[in-house]
Amino acid sequence: MAQYRLLEITTIYETYLSNFYDKNQNIDSLSYDELYSLLMEDCFAESDFIHRYLRQIGIESKVVFYNNLKLQRKWKEDFANCEPFEIVMKQIRNYEPDVIYIGDITIMSKEQLLRIKDYADDKKAKLVGFCFFLPTSQNVMDVITLFEQIYTGAQHYVDLYRAKGINAKLLRHAFEPSVYTKFAAKCRKNEVVFLGNVFLGKDIHSNRLDMLKRLIDSEVPYSFYGGIYGGENGGSVLRRIKNSVYPNKEQRMIRYITDRNRHNHYPNIFGSQYYRVLSAHSVCTNCHIAAVGQGAGNMRMFEATGMRTCLLTDAREENAEIFEVDKEIVTYSTMEEFQDKVKWLTEHPEQAAQIAKAGQEKTFRVHSYKNKALTLNESLQELF
Repeated sequence: MAQYRLLEITTIYETYLSNFYDKNQNIDSLSYDELYSLLMEDCFAESDFIHRYLRQIGIESKVVFYNNLKLQRKWKEDFANCEPFEIVMKQIRNYEPDVIYIGDITIMSKEQLLRIKDYADDKKAKLVGFCFFLPTSQNVMDVITLFEQIYTGAQHYVDLYRAKGINAKLLRHAFEPSVYTKFAAKCRKNEVVFLGNVFLGKDIHSNRLDMLKRLIDSEVPYSFYGGIYGGENGGSVLRRIKNSVYPNKEQRMIRYITDRNRHNHYPNIFGSQYYRVLSAHSVCTNCHIAAVGQGAGNMRMFEATGMRTCLLTDAREENAEIFEVDKEIVTYSTMEEFQDKVKWLTEHPEQAAQIAKAGQEKTFRVHSYKNKALTLNESLQELF
């Protein structure tokens, strides 16, 4: 097995960073390593799990968070006033990686990626990246061609990328079992939860509005943690005024869902708090972005099953490649079926718990970050 040094460059949700630093304000005296450790202890999203397991198999591996300037500027004293991309280029030169992994190919401009590509070519390093959307413009295709391998989280996208001549590899989202041990709630309510955002627009999340409305109409105990973006807040001033006076169906649904006087709607939560709330509910609902087609594999699927919460997700052909339907997860094809199944699961908590247990066992056995690290390493070995 070829040995190499890997540096991942990625980002963290800005809303999470604001939340994290609101809770941890006394950070000025912390070193880079101390603040990094504090951040990783919260286990938000992918954290640095894959790098821990790569190091276990002898690969030098590190992640830097491009947009976390409070952390990035602590890397070295002379980084205090540096811009994000300038810091990253210095980190690349300092770390001298054999593999530069861009965790989201959209975080930099084409010009910036070309600078990294020039460095990689000069040092004979490999440039790889992750992309979980279908490239529909020539600009995105031009960016993707800079990478020697592109990873994506659904086989459906792998097939579409390869049809466009892209060297695509399947690298699904995953779950770290120690998160369950660390953050699982002590008791679980026979209630439904949806944790996530709704971004309105064609091929995005408009189908989640209907899902949330059906939850309310089902009259099952439920909570929604997240935000709705777009809709009546989008468009021109004239359009917003018009919508406030003559709301269309979408705006009426938003107001209905977010009326906190009637429904359990709360702001976004992250990291440890996210996992505690997720594991305190018996059922978690899920709905993929419309643009994914028949693909499946968003992060919530693995978070819910990992925290032993019964997953009720939209029916996709690829679900069966990830979990055994009706044994490890439950699916729905229509909103009427969603409403029926969410009621059935809350009326049959023992069966829901059995499905949740089986789903967790599959996630721990197959969809762990340890296995994800091994999969990534197998793909990278092909480049050496």
